[in-house]
Amino acid sequence: MKFTKLVPNVFYTDIKVGFKLFIECLEFSIGYDELSSEDPFCVIEKDELRINRPWGAREFALKDESDVCMIIQQW
Repeated sequence: MKFTKLVPNVFYTDIKVGFKLFIECLEFSIGYDELSSEDPFCVIEKDELRINRPWGAREFALKDESDVCMIIQQW
């Protein structure tokens, strides 16, 4: 499988920790959000990069011992 465009999913126990890294530090912006839902979720964007949970993609996931999970996908 040859990846041509990567769209990672990143899972946090506390989404505010992710905001500190991606929004405050790396200057991404929120393109879409369901932050008031039972399972808070949002799409963050910067230039042509997107980090979200799309459907219909090929993917693999990595999860570390602190429960941070990163899913790498191809559309």
